[in-house]
Amino acid sequence: MSETVSSAPVTDADRTMAMWAWMPIVGGLVAIYILIAEEQRQHPFRKFHAVNSLLFNIAAGLVITVLSIVLVGLCLLPVIWAYQGYVAYKAYQGEWTTVPGLTDLARNQGWI
Repeated sequence: MSETVSSAPVTDADRTMAMWAWMPIVGGLVAIYILIAEEQRQHPFRKFHAVNSLLFNIAAGLVITVLSIVLVGLCLLPVIWAYQGYVAYKAYQGEWTTVPGLTDLARNQGWI
């Protein structure tokens, strides 16, 4: 699930920003900030996790919206937050954690 994408050293600040990009509720805003701010976007580790976090949040939002029609989506919310917490922890550990399917999509589009 983890792989190195860049040989650039990962700093404590990179790990912290990547972790915040994955945090439930505020992570989307942090990820957008990383992708908009030029000084943030220049860090490959931060950009990698920001793009993956945004794609994951969009996909999770769509799944929850569709499944909420039958009240199942709300039951998935704790599972989604637990996964985001896990990836946030891995990002803070300095790992290039990939999201199955979504990371490949981002690579194929040239986003990361």
